[in-house]
Amino acid sequence: MNTVLLTGLTSYLGSHIAKILLKKLHSSSYNIKATVRNKNKLQSLSPLIKEGGQEAFNRITLVEMDLNKPESLIDAISP
Repeated sequence: MNTVLLTGLTSYLGSHIAKILLKKLHSSSYNIKATVRNKNKLQSLSPLIKEGGQEAFNRITLVEMDLNKPESLIDAISP
């Protein structure tokens, strides 16, 4: 199964891209790996979960990433 990396899931642009991906997720064979600054602050994702559905959202793997810490990029791009 292929994986799409989406950086900045909680950003304005990232959340809109995620909505498009979640709509296509039901009929496709890929997963989403999405980066966020802090996994504990995901309140802004409620509309995304509501629109895309919990089942589709469960196929998103969240990875914390800080652009000031290059090692966090390794976690985001590793399988």
